[in-house]
Amino acid sequence: RTHSQRRQGTLFRLVHLCALASGPPVCQTKTRTHARSGIRSRGAKPASGAMAGAAVAGEAMVRRGTCMCGACAVELRGQPFFSVLCHCTICQRWNAAPFTHWLGYPVASVRCVEGEDKLIAHNTSATMTRFACAVCSVPLFNESHSETEPFRDVPSGILDRDESGRILGLDAELAPKTHIYYRSRVFAFNDNLPKFTALPHSARLDA
Repeated sequence: RTHSQRRQGTLFRLVHLCALASGPPVCQTKTRTHARSGIRSRGAKPASGAMAGAAVAGEAMVRRGTCMCGACAVELRGQPFFSVLCHCTICQRWNAAPFTHWLGYPVASVRCVEGEDKLIAHNTSATMTRFACAVCSVPLFNESHSETEPFRDVPSGILDRDESGRILGLDAELAPKTHIYYRSRVFAFNDNLPKFTALPHSARLDA
């Protein structure tokens, strides 16, 4: 099996960890200023031109995302190894939206390249920290502190766009593969994606 196939094979296992890290529906949030040495910032200049937010470095796709005010920017290197639509109540409240499309990456593949000093961190569970811009409050990424499968995931809505509003570098790898926590959905989806009541091993609502 290729490296790509092995990474894709971890989808459900990592979605499971992501949902566990999100914690129960009731969220106790602790806020602190960002001071994690594992996140590197500065030293990376934004690209320019039509593909400013998505470029190919060798064989690795590089995407860029920013907050609303532009104070913070993140870089995503490579393709995501999970892509889910999460309907849990924590994500609904954190993003002030009915659901969130999360793209999961290895920790080292997501880094803050601008505005590290403006990041604030919210601990929404013992194993998940969510980072947002302190200026405009837009969520930028989460970090799971699971000892077995640490990862960072990014909401697709922050990715840079072209002049028509389309996400730069949009391809099939970014498309959502499943719904999780569908039991707490706000709206129903008439699509062909698997829909689980909670985690991928739970009961399916579309079966």
